[in-house]
Amino acid sequence: MPRDQEPLAVRRHDRRSCDLQGRLRVAKGHAHQITFSDAVAEADGSVPLCIVDCGEGGLGLRGPFYLPRGAEATLTIDLTEQGRSVTREVRVRVQRTTMIARSPVYYLGTSFVDLSEAAPCIDALLEAAASEPEAHSPAARADSGGAAA
Repeated sequence: MPRDQEPLAVRRHDRRSCDLQGRLRVAKGHAHQITFSDAVAEADGSVPLCIVDCGEGGLGLRGPFYLPRGAEATLTIDLTEQGRSVTREVRVRVQRTTMIARSPVYYLGTSFVDLSEAAPCIDALLEAAASEPEAHSPAARADSGGAAA
């Protein structure tokens, strides 16, 4: 196989470690294939998770659920911008999933579905990550290379 056709996806943007809380809902087009158990899902069908790294191309997420490569979801994040609380939503696509603990806990490497739609959220996330001290959790330090984000 020629080098330019290898299936390995390589990260195109740097990532910043962070520790932000969010909620994820599977996109409508994928909801018939993916349902979360009541043990992890909230009443509205979303699942809480932690955003462990962010960059201009995507996010690293940590949560107690598995999503397959290619699954699309909407991520809701509550941020503080200019001293006020703001809720941002962004659509993401799973690029890879890695089990990082037996509890189970998974790391999801995601890319933004639409960069132009995600731009305001990207700016806010990068600002939030820059204002936080470096995340020290094992998931934040987990090798998150390989995601196409």
